[in-house]
Amino acid sequence: MAANEAEVTFIDSNKGGRKLFYQGFSYTKRNTGSVSVYWACSEREKYTCNGTLKTLLDLSNPEVSSSRISAL
Repeated sequence: MAANEAEVTFIDSNKGGRKLFYQGFSYTKRNTGSVSVYWACSEREKYTCNGTLKTLLDLSNPEVSSSRISAL
């Protein structure tokens, strides 16, 4: 297990989906591809969070794809 995999946790969301928590940020699932699952910052409207994250289909190997909080 890689060190960054230990930091990933999941909870059930209020709407029946899953939320991913990684490095202090929460993400909701946006799309599932043939190899990867794509997640978006769950605070994208409230805090102008543009962060995205990608995991493998087995939800391992998280990679942050873009910045999380835009400058004010």
